[in-house]
Amino acid sequence: MKLGKAAPPASNPIQVISLPHIPVESAMPANSNLESAILANDLPACSLLTSSTTSTTDPLHALSLSARLSRPLAFAHLLTLHPSLTDSLNTEPLLLAALTGGSVPIWRIILAHEPTAKNRRFGHYGTVVERCVMGEKKELLEYLLGEGARVEMTGRPYC
Repeated sequence: MKLGKAAPPASNPIQVISLPHIPVESAMPANSNLESAILANDLPACSLLTSSTTSTTDPLHALSLSARLSRPLAFAHLLTLHPSLTDSLNTEPLLLAALTGGSVPIWRIILAHEPTAKNRRFGHYGTVVERCVMGEKKELLEYLLGEGARVEMTGRPYC
């Protein structure tokens, strides 16, 4: 078998196009800054990003995000910074975020302000206990049962 000669270079070489430089920060959604601050427990950044004078970020969204990401320091800081949020501790979106995160320290904070949250029912989502079982949050389930959460199953299928 004879090897042939290499093919000649193409008559139309590939052109390199220069694109304008876009800083990474401007390409990222604003929410990622908040998420980064919460994940890093950067409390001054959390304060700045949820301050009513410097940001349009909803403090309740930030609180839910800190619960979902299991960041009790940021969660407690946001509650201290925005005391009116304690009225929102028994709302479905916040409690579902806290169940998703599965953080016992966050649930300690929630129950200190709103003890009835441990028995909350979420319509078609089931009860707090059911959500712990479905999400395999064993440590959180043990904590909530120790705090007196009622074991009431709705009997609804989970699929």
